[in-house]
Parts: sequence; C-alpha cells; structure tokens
Amino acid sequence: VLQRLAILQTRQAADTSALEAAEAESSSLRDSIYQQDTFLQQIDANIAVRRIAVELAGLEAELAAIRQEQGQHGLQAQLEAELAVLVKEMEELTRRNYMQKGALNQLEASVARNRQELKQPQFR
Repeated sequence: VLQRLAILQTRQAADTSALEAAEAESSSLRDSIYQQDTFLQQIDANIAVRRIAVELAGLEAELAAIRQEQGQHGLQAQLEAELAVLVKEMEELTRRNYMQKGALNQLEASVARNRQELKQPQFR
C-alpha cells in the first residue's frame, strides 16, 4: 500500500510540475501575442501619421500652386480660409494620434502590471 501511495505521489508531483510548466508557457505565449499586437498597433499609428503628413504636404503644395495661379486678393482670402480649415483638420488628426498613443501607453502599462501580477506566488 505504501509503495502504491509513493507511486501515486510521484505521478501527482510530475503532473503538477507539467501543469506549472504548461501554465508558464501559456502565460509567456499570451505576453508574446500581446506584445506583437501592441507593436502592430504602433506600426498602424505610425503609418496613419505618415499618410496624414503626406496628404497635408500635397494639400499645401496644391494650395501654393493655386495661389500662384490666382493672385487676386479675394481669392487669396478664400484660399487662406481653406488653409485654415486644412490646418484645423491636421490639428484634429494630430490630436487623435496623441490620444491613440496615450491609449497605447495605457495598454503597455497594463501589460506591465499584468506581468507583475503573474509573477505573484498565487499565479505560479
């Protein structure tokens, strides 16, 4: 009976060890996936900002060409108003980008906190 109990205890210890290893690997994989998702979100945000900058440069070039063609005072005021609208749009897009970056920073901080929590004894 004692020999059978020893065998069962050995199996239980091996099973517990395997379970802990699987949980650690699972946690590591979750962290890795989250890091990859965060990285992809950063890439998407950077691409969006670059597209906005390219679009703004194109609009500014177009506006400069229109001003060059039309030197009239009334048209200049209209073009300046259009430029002001474009500047406001760029400011809004920039604000949105900063909000996205803020949200991304919050997510990264949350990941760091979650990692610290996963290191706590109750999660091991």
